[in-house]
Amino acid sequence: MTEKKPITKEMIQQEILRLGQLLNNPAISEQQYLKEKEKLNQLLADFQKQA
Repeated sequence: MTEKKPITKEMIQQEILRLGQLLNNPAISEQQYLKEKEKLNQLLADFQKQA
């Protein structure tokens, strides 16, 4: 199994910006957005665990 690289604040900022763009994209369904938002929540949880 490969070791995960540490999560940085920059990675989280990029994910938040990406989510913001998805939110403003009419082609993205609410379900797709919520799925992507869940990925961000997981990223934040993993970030807190490594701190």
